[in-house]
Amino acid sequence: MGLISKTPSALNVEIQGTLGSFSISKKDQPSSCIEVNYLLTHVSLDTSQAKLLDMLAPVREVFDIDQLSFEEIMQRDIDDARVSMDLIPYLLDHRSSGLVKLFPPIVVVVLPLQELNRKPAQRYADIVRDEKPEDTDASFTWERITAGPLGKEQFSLKRLRRPDGTYDTAHSSLSVSDMNCALAIVDGQHRAMALLALYRNMTSAWSDAKRAAYEQYYRVWSGDEIRSYELKDLQMPMIICTFPQLDSTYPAEMDVIRAARRVFLDLNKNAKKVSDSRNKLLDDQDMVSECLRIVLASIKKYNINTTSSLRIWNVELDQAQDRSVISSPVAITGVSHLYYITEHILFYQERNADTGARKGRPARARRLGDAYTRLGLLNDLTVTEREENSRQNYTDQVARVVEKRWEERYGRVIEKIFSDFHPFKAHCEGSLSISERLKSVNLTKLWALIFDGQASARTFIDFKDRLDLKVDSDPTWDTGELRAIKKDVHAHINEYEAEIERFKRARAVAFLANVKGPGSKSLLPAQGEVVNKAAEITTEIYQTVFSTIAFQAAVVLTLVEAYEHVYDASAGDIHSITDDEVSAYVDALHKLFRPVSFDSFAHLAGVFKGEIAAIEGDISLTQSASTFGKFIMSGEMQPEEWPKYRYLILELWEPTDERLAKMVKGDLNVCRTAVMKSAFKRSLTDFCNEHVIAEQNVTSEQRETVLNGVKGTYEKFLGNVRRKQTDLRSVADGLKGQLGVLSATDSQQAAG
Repeated sequence: MGLISKTPSALNVEIQGTLGSFSISKKDQPSSCIEVNYLLTHVSLDTSQAKLLDMLAPVREVFDIDQLSFEEIMQRDIDDARVSMDLIPYLLDHRSSGLVKLFPPIVVVVLPLQELNRKPAQRYADIVRDEKPEDTDASFTWERITAGPLGKEQFSLKRLRRPDGTYDTAHSSLSVSDMNCALAIVDGQHRAMALLALYRNMTSAWSDAKRAAYEQYYRVWSGDEIRSYELKDLQMPMIICTFPQLDSTYPAEMDVIRAARRVFLDLNKNAKKVSDSRNKLLDDQDMVSECLRIVLASIKKYNINTTSSLRIWNVELDQAQDRSVISSPVAITGVSHLYYITEHILFYQERNADTGARKGRPARARRLGDAYTRLGLLNDLTVTEREENSRQNYTDQVARVVEKRWEERYGRVIEKIFSDFHPFKAHCEGSLSISERLKSVNLTKLWALIFDGQASARTFIDFKDRLDLKVDSDPTWDTGELRAIKKDVHAHINEYEAEIERFKRARAVAFLANVKGPGSKSLLPAQGEVVNKAAEITTEIYQTVFSTIAFQAAVVLTLVEAYEHVYDASAGDIHSITDDEVSAYVDALHKLFRPVSFDSFAHLAGVFKGEIAAIEGDISLTQSASTFGKFIMSGEMQPEEWPKYRYLILELWEPTDERLAKMVKGDLNVCRTAVMKSAFKRSLTDFCNEHVIAEQNVTSEQRETVLNGVKGTYEKFLGNVRRKQTDLRSVADGLKGQLGVLSATDSQQAAG
């Protein structure tokens, strides 16, 4: 009789399959070459797999987003509309006779959990490898890899070795503990979710709080309807991965979460469905992404005790497809915005003083020399470290040094600007007020739709559209219960849209909160109220200016580049921009961007929208030729056009530092000349079209008339920007020769 252990094993889910292994890194990078031991198996709706189905979950259900750092976040958002309306029908369609249905394997990672909570552990518990003879035939040997001591095991891999050293694939298994580890789906979340939704609908397994929020997408599939199908042969291939090297003895910095992220990125790097912003956010082989995540991780910590109103939902983490336009109503910036800014700070070499577009992007394979210089790291790294590391190939040690200095020198500057610059601050305050309102009235589902998950609203609206189409066009979906679900979904969408409108007005109120004195009632008739046209104008400026990459890049990069220009870091003249210097810069911009009276809001509207006037109970708006969009830059502002907004900022910024003031003055003269020259060219084209005349036949007098018109419009534009008269006669006179306007002497000689 053998000894009976008093401590029972924690392993309570056993999965049969075939064991294998593969490496996920390059052979010439041994420090990151982590071996993956995997079990190839399948998952089905068979009742014998109930424990596995209960344990299997997409990332969003495994961990709270608040518990994860940006180093730990993997794919999280799921397009539930597509799963419910496309994938489940594909699985259940009994009319597809003759069709071959097959899904690629779902990829799952065994993630270790900390003992007292559901937060991810960095490493597995200590790994033990042992082997013992097979009970009935001692020439065969059981090999076993186990994480954790008896009673606290996380997983155990077991396979049978034949006498000749090969393995019997029919006798391999993975055992896991549902208390000590999680089975997180890192690839194939949509097809896995289709299977899980069927299982949960049949077993009423949506009660868990992390699942409940998504049940609404799948209520269209009743348990009885699902059971009417023959589902015993519905199986999906699945690979469950472990990284047995990653216990406490592993010498390098790699941990299980990062290894899982690497698997996800390797599988999705070239897949179309992963957005550009998602790849930028998760890329572990790009120094720009490393620094971007430092900023986001810091913002993610902001809470009720933080003076800033900025919250992580104000950053859109997963922008639709590859678009740079923000779609989340409560986001003011996005991954693409911050990535663009970070990349320019670290790597961009050319600084042009005029309003021309910044052309080209820093190469992804370039070395880190420029970054080292800007970060003041030339004396902090060895020659070997400086020469052998590049933007996409660097050691963990170098990454940590760069990240630390980035946070000290530039990360906090970016955070302070997004916290303190009035348009951004008002946006964040507006979203915060809506968040608190929804929480106070316990509208948790609506709160989740707006604030929890960057693509939640987009997905739900898509689900509504697909449900409408199905119910309206497919007679089998035109049932009383499905019509009731459709009505419920529409009601939820209506609530969402009403809340977004409430947010826009709350943001407008916050934006105009400093408006006082005569005419203020024309904008803010009562406490917390704003007139319709003022709210509309504010919303449009946010959409077309404040939330663009070009504008945000200009606000940050104008400050950073100016200090870099006057302090030569390459010569050891290192200067970290202080909080006071950021505040002084932001205050200068507030002369235009923080309205304090009806007139100052009128000036802001004049720069971006047109002329406003008070009318009974509201304001009116009249189009103007002197707006930024018509006089400085017509058409859509691409990110590289941000120097045009930089010029606008130079008109406002009056630094007290003599070297900065000299630089600003010099660049301002260059920009004004460029603006007038460009506006003259456009106006001359309009003149020729209007008078049906070739440009070479336009007389000097006609050119002077055009130039005077441009000068007048320009002075009107600057009247709104600077809120004072600006005489541009010297700029116009200086350009006359270049623009074909003859002087009085030249005119006389030409006439003679």
